[in-house]
Amino acid sequence: MRKFFIPLLIIITLAACHKKSDATLITGNITGMGNDTIYLYSFDDSSDVIDTIFVEDDRFAYSLNTDTLTANILLFSDGSEFPLFIDKNIEININGDSASLQRLKVHGGLANETYARFVDNIIAADTTGQSIEKVAEDFILNNRTSTVSIYLLDRYFVQSTNPDFSQIKKLIESMAGTLQDDSRIATFNEIVTQSEKAATGRIIPFFSLINKDGEKITRNDNYKDKFLVINFWSSWNDSSRIDNQQMRKIYKKYRKNKDVGLLSISLDINKENWLEAIDQDTLSWEQVSDLSGMNSSVLNTLAIYNIPNTILVGKNGRILARDVSPDSIAKLIESELKKEEKKAAEAKKKKK
Repeated sequence: MRKFFIPLLIIITLAACHKKSDATLITGNITGMGNDTIYLYSFDDSSDVIDTIFVEDDRFAYSLNTDTLTANILLFSDGSEFPLFIDKNIEININGDSASLQRLKVHGGLANETYARFVDNIIAADTTGQSIEKVAEDFILNNRTSTVSIYLLDRYFVQSTNPDFSQIKKLIESMAGTLQDDSRIATFNEIVTQSEKAATGRIIPFFSLINKDGEKITRNDNYKDKFLVINFWSSWNDSSRIDNQQMRKIYKKYRKNKDVGLLSISLDINKENWLEAIDQDTLSWEQVSDLSGMNSSVLNTLAIYNIPNTILVGKNGRILARDVSPDSIAKLIESELKKEEKKAAEAKKKKK
């Protein structure tokens, strides 16, 4: 994809000549933006910046050559994002206000017109109290062949804090035409498949990680026949550092209990930062990491998509709970231990 910035003074000239070229022209006027910069990302291929678009006195113009329809993200300086679908040899015009960057008006290209209808639906839903997720779900089901539906699926469901994988699977299956051949749908299907393998009630998939002393740790070798609390954290995540305080309480309560084990998996990439955080937070139980950060293979294996996160595994290796807080985990452990005590008491009574 070849791209270049166009000074505002030649917008009129370029627009007049545009029909004679294969370039796609993007112009815009966003009130209140002044002189700023917009970053253009590719949604199709990666999170890398494609280019920058320079705004002068609220206005901008940008041109690029592309051979096919691509989904992109406009990233604004305040962190707001807006999708932009770019196709060959079309003119795209963007208008709006910097105070409401999620509701820009985009004209040009079928996909952009389709997304504009979604924005209108969100505005209408404000009066009814309907959630954006519900609006997105209905829109996907009614636009089963639009590339916009793939963007909405990713934005509002796959990237959710706690993804509902059964819902994601249903929405994927609703898509038709060439969408089923899209590489992003293949990626989403892989996520759903892995999440099903690591769902509550399933045997936890095998994983092996190295602890801070260089020793290999697995559930089968180190926590067999124990209730296992697996906590995901990192030195750079403030929320997980707060959760470590609760994890310390759990460890203090059960450290002498032969039926309960704790394992913390760090998503750090810097070993020194990881070890320093272990010392600062006084984490005395087993600490493991492959120092691969968010690219750690264990995230895919155990279907973890956000941190902090905690899983409770039963003695039989089945996942009892996922995506729960340390407070909830403590209550679940007590409940499971009481169940065991009750079973043991009943078995003892039968023997008499």
